[in-house]
Amino acid sequence: MIIILIHNLKSGGAQKVAINTFKALQEKKIKTKLIVMNPIGELINELDMKKSNVHFFKTKKSRYFIFKLAFFLKKNSKYIVFSMIREMNLVLGICKFFRLIDNKITGREANPINNWSNLNIFLRPIYRILLRLSYNSFNCLIFNSNFTKDSILNFINIKKSVIKKVIGNPIIFKNYKYVKKIPKKKIILTTIGRLEKQKNHSYIIDAFNLALKNNNNLYLQLIGNGSFKNKLKNQIKNLNLEKKVKIIPYTDNVYKILKNTDLFIMASLWEGFGNVIVEALYMNCRILSLKSPGGINEILENGKFGKILPIHSSRETYADHINKEIESKSKLNTRNKALEYDYLKITDQYIEHMIL
Repeated sequence: MIIILIHNLKSGGAQKVAINTFKALQEKKIKTKLIVMNPIGELINELDMKKSNVHFFKTKKSRYFIFKLAFFLKKNSKYIVFSMIREMNLVLGICKFFRLIDNKITGREANPINNWSNLNIFLRPIYRILLRLSYNSFNCLIFNSNFTKDSILNFINIKKSVIKKVIGNPIIFKNYKYVKKIPKKKIILTTIGRLEKQKNHSYIIDAFNLALKNNNNLYLQLIGNGSFKNKLKNQIKNLNLEKKVKIIPYTDNVYKILKNTDLFIMASLWEGFGNVIVEALYMNCRILSLKSPGGINEILENGKFGKILPIHSSRETYADHINKEIESKSKLNTRNKALEYDYLKITDQYIEHMIL
């Protein structure tokens, strides 16, 4: 029996992992409950509320969630708790440290330690202590990439008795056979991700603007929602790119978009795993990415399945490679690589290390 714990249902990687794992466990007839701290976000539409065993707590702040969660888990002490993101890991760690719960816990680390310098200098030692106390109280820790694992283990000491495994994210591949390729004269570049600082969309827009100088037939679409939307719109307007760049709201079916994409691009400042990279591989997209701290380099196997540029590459360099990748005529067959992350296969690996 497993409880999956997530903080919200926004269109992020951790949230998708939670829902995909929840669906896989249900298909495998394993008794499972999905616990959501705050039911906000687009992904709520992916849950069948009439059939799903989903519990919403409608709590906005993690600190207010601690005792509510502890009370719930006390009544469900036989369940293994699988926490999907660091914020919830810390809540569980506090509950465990103060002996408010007795459940076995598996925590998942979705991102490397990348924002340490941005954290308030007085909060840093407290944060490190909380993270160490939490993770040393867990039974198992799952990292979505070796980079994430090394980052965490270099940041805090975790005792040997805690099981530590690297397992990629579970992806549900929807039926692509009915998606038609639309005849077009335009060359379409696509990036998918939340419109936030981490995804580095401003860099992509600048590089795209430079690439246009060599090929005026390029068009860029940014897929996602987020707090940087207005800032990016202003950048597009200032560069006179309104007819060349579109911001498209998040969609739960990216396959039509990817089917008609000539080049999939990413430039994240960090990326714990990179679900959309796997989805692009599934649709045999040509891929251009920065070597973002996290899992992208591992998914693409150091450039075997897509072009990877150094993380500090200039916008000019990125623009040059956009045009080089567009001009390339080599055929791609990357779907089998993507299928390594099929949600049922990955969930089997989760189960193996949660239930020992």
